[in-house]
Amino acid sequence: MVGNRWCIHPMEGCDGTLDGRPDELTLRRYRRFGAGGAKLIWGEATAVVEEGRANPRQLLINEQTAPDLERMLRACRQAHRNAFGSEDLVIGLQLTHSGRYSYQQPLLAFHD
Repeated sequence: MVGNRWCIHPMEGCDGTLDGRPDELTLRRYRRFGAGGAKLIWGEATAVVEEGRANPRQLLINEQTAPDLERMLRACRQAHRNAFGSEDLVIGLQLTHSGRYSYQQPLLAFHD
């Protein structure tokens, strides 16, 4: 059960590193989300493969970036604990593939 009705909806910050890791702006944003009072944070669009990224600064989840994403989520939870003294924060990430909107190599569904 989520502790209140406040929710942070997914939004792309477009401020990750070129290899898909969260940078200091991303970390700051998630610390602020955690301290903000919402009990559900539905994290931003995070690409599942490099060629599926919508822009060069979109977060990417893979074996190399997973530890950095974990640190970002831990910082968010810690900010929530510091602000509210509770462990009842629910966090997720929106996993995406941008398909034909991928910036590097668009995937065309059909040719007209």
